[in-house]
Amino acid sequence: STQSTGGESLSGETSWSKCNVGAEVAAEAYSWCVYYDSYLSGYSAGNYSYDTLKEAQNACRQRSDCGGVTDEPYNGGRYTLRKGPEVKVGESLSGETSWSKCNVGAEVAAEAYSWCVYYDSYLSGYSAGNYSYDTLKEAQNACRQRSDCGGVTDEPYNGGRYTLRKGPEVKEGESPSAENSWVQC
Repeated sequence: STQSTGGESLSGETSWSKCNVGAEVAAEAYSWCVYYDSYLSGYSAGNYSYDTLKEAQNACRQRSDCGGVTDEPYNGGRYTLRKGPEVKVGESLSGETSWSKCNVGAEVAAEAYSWCVYYDSYLSGYSAGNYSYDTLKEAQNACRQRSDCGGVTDEPYNGGRYTLRKGPEVKEGESPSAENSWVQC
């Protein structure tokens, strides 16, 4: 897993950070890649519907028949465990977003819209200028365009705002306020 340092958040932020794909990221057991307007086919056996992304990803990690998680906006925003393993990238007609377990390799490294998630983690320092966005997708798109943006931090204590952060180091597993961090894979 990666070892990182950075600022500390005491307020429950969730963060995302750009990362260079390498052996350290490939070894990270809790890395996920996100795909917008995409889905994975087939539901996993047993209970496959969860209220939060974190619950769904935790459950998916425990199942051999789970290739990832798909958010169903048409079903109350439920997070569902899917067999996959192939992600139907850009093929969702209903605005679904999917997360697949990242086996970081050439294919994933080439995917410009892949982000790895780190739970209970954060990035320090705001990027200059406008750094606050309503959605993760908006913040990630803005982050890709900025040289001073190391990632995105969700601030649940601030109306769930997504903020651009300098980072680039992720303070991994050390958030006292349930922040999560995403880094571009």
